Amino acid sequence: HRLARRERTQAIMQRLDHSMIFVLIAGSYTPVCLLGLPTSWGIPLLCVVWSFAAVGILVKQFAFERFKVLEYSLYPILGWILVVAAPALLRNMTPVELSLLLAGGLLYTIGIPVLVRERPDPWPRTFGYHEIWHGFTVAAGACHFATMGLLIRG
Repeated sequence: HRLARRERTQAIMQRLDHSMIFVLIAGSYTPVCLLGLPTSWGIPLLCVVWSFAAVGILVKQFAFERFKVLEYSLYPILGWILVVAAPALLRNMTPVELSLLLAGGLLYTIGIPVLVRERPDPWPRTFGYHEIWHGFTVAAGACHFATMGLLIRG
């Protein structure tokens, strides 16, 4: 969205970009729910998560600037809804899988205040708060990618 030449194109691309965060969260849940939880927990939780993701996408598309607090609240709420299944997770996932899953969630969560506060912003023109936030998201994504790999490998 930063490379768009027209303001309208940039706004559309930014909405799509932000909507994809909900898809990423729900997509990250999918293998955990299907492989790391018993069906009695996994399927209902997966339905809830994808439903919340759909609501988040609709909010981003149709009320982009009006509900900033809701937007920034929905990301971590959706991300941490998994704690309702903690007992089942503890029974079904290995300590390494759980540790990587938790580390990824914590990294995503720690990155949110950086994005919201736009701080720290050490070198705004080259390496600012946005790049720091993306550092958190890359590290978190790597943790979750490793979790998925371990779950798939079984």
